[in-house]
Amino acid sequence: MNADDHLHNFPYDINSIMHYGSYQFSINGKPTILTKNGTRLPSWREKNKLSDLDKLAINDYYGC
Repeated sequence: MNADDHLHNFPYDINSIMHYGSYQFSINGKPTILTKNGTRLPSWREKNKLSDLDKLAINDYYGC
């Protein structure tokens, strides 16, 4: 089993500390990614901890 197999056990996590923010790669000041309902995603600087799904995925991966 590889790392990708574990990730399929969980829903997509837009709150993951690994997910980039809406303006991460912008060169014109406009968002590069938004949620389906149009809200912006927080930048990694605004996230100061792992999301609940981050923790579950890590524990699953390492068999905890």
